[in-house]
Amino acid sequence: MAVIVNLSTILTLRPDSTSIDKFAKICDSYAHGCLSGLRHASSFFKNPVHQVNYAWVKLQYRLKFNELIKPYEQGLITTPQFLQNLKSIFNFLDDVEELNAEDKQMLKEQANLFSTDPKLALLETAWTETIGIEEEHAARFPGLIEKNKDEPIYLISNTNELYVRKIIALLKQQNPSIKFFDPIDLSVKAESDTTPIEIAKNVFLCLSYRYGKFKTEDQHPPTTMSLMKHLVTQQLRLPLEQVEVISQFPGDLAEASALQISDWNIHTDTDYFASISPRQSMAAQ
Repeated sequence: MAVIVNLSTILTLRPDSTSIDKFAKICDSYAHGCLSGLRHASSFFKNPVHQVNYAWVKLQYRLKFNELIKPYEQGLITTPQFLQNLKSIFNFLDDVEELNAEDKQMLKEQANLFSTDPKLALLETAWTETIGIEEEHAARFPGLIEKNKDEPIYLISNTNELYVRKIIALLKQQNPSIKFFDPIDLSVKAESDTTPIEIAKNVFLCLSYRYGKFKTEDQHPPTTMSLMKHLVTQQLRLPLEQVEVISQFPGDLAEASALQISDWNIHTDTDYFASISPRQSMAAQ
């Protein structure tokens, strides 16, 4: 049996507003006195009220999605390029000589940051603020491994390198008894790479930015194969009765059904993880 799991099912995905709020706080702290350096919507920054900065950042999310965020999830933009593009949006940081004490301390406490430049690292932490693993989801990853310890697990996601780096850091921190491979190459490749990334024994990542594919067919032109279809039909090549799919996202479940995976082997995350007892989950910790 091969087990395909939406990576998001083992996380606590916070709403985009948490990341937007943190970017807005960067504006609150550092935009003052730098208005002459702003090339976009400078009038917004004449009002230091946090809600106004929040509204401006929210607008940038909407305007920059197709130009910046979607290409990053497809692996068309490298992580250094993405961070520089972010910095161009918050270009008042160019005139900031030094971060404040609170932000310096926050960066010291962060694990596995990609950026060595403090300003880029500050933007990185804001970007990844939506990623967490809170108590209600902490048992899912070790429980998944324990339940399928003799089967390969494929964690699939529309995501980006910075998110995955934080996810791996959190999983390592919360599951010290699980032997993760080191180093793990999560980098964006010049060309698409459909080799699953093995992060621990029999645990693989299949990521949109490495495959150059999104998870499901409805996210692609008709001529382009989805990540899940590619994995099931081109890589695993197992009888469909030996493929299991777990996701919180209805599109994933519909895709699995369209691939003719048995309904018995298609599970919502709540149903699947409810079947893993606390004892099973604790056994892997």
